[in-house]
Amino acid sequence: VTDLDQAMCNCYEENAPGEVKRAAGMAIAVMVFSCLACLGIFIGQIPAVIAGIFGIIATSIPLCCGKSQPGAYLACGILCCLAFVLHLASGVLAIMWYVDAQNALSEYVEYNFFWAVWPVIAGDFICVVLTFLLTIFAFQASTALNKQAQTVPTGQTVIVEAKVQPAP
Repeated sequence: VTDLDQAMCNCYEENAPGEVKRAAGMAIAVMVFSCLACLGIFIGQIPAVIAGIFGIIATSIPLCCGKSQPGAYLACGILCCLAFVLHLASGVLAIMWYVDAQNALSEYVEYNFFWAVWPVIAGDFICVVLTFLLTIFAFQASTALNKQAQTVPTGQTVIVEAKVQPAP
């Protein structure tokens, strides 16, 4: 690992638990698909856009700001949970719109142009799966970091300073 590699992706510390590394890896995938979900603004998929914004914010916290802090992964998990629900709602709404439009216009339109909706639906459900997995991984990473902070390796000396405050 070179200094350039460390500078480019310093998503977690080297001694971070495996859960943190797994969550950071999944966060990159969620960030990419969250950016793509924000393109839903052009076709009126407002829940997908809001979920995409939540996903971008959720993944930015541990990747850029929080690194190996348990609170960063906890916040990521909570925001990803919200993004999961919104992506699921967006996918269901897209299917409902597809079925309604297909039924309403099928007798008037010879050519079925509704096939264009399927990539949107597939994108929504890919985001559903990724945000669900990141929610689980982020909570696991937060728990692992909390446990790591509470344990002291065997053989190390812990020095605790106590300050005595003068009596009033």
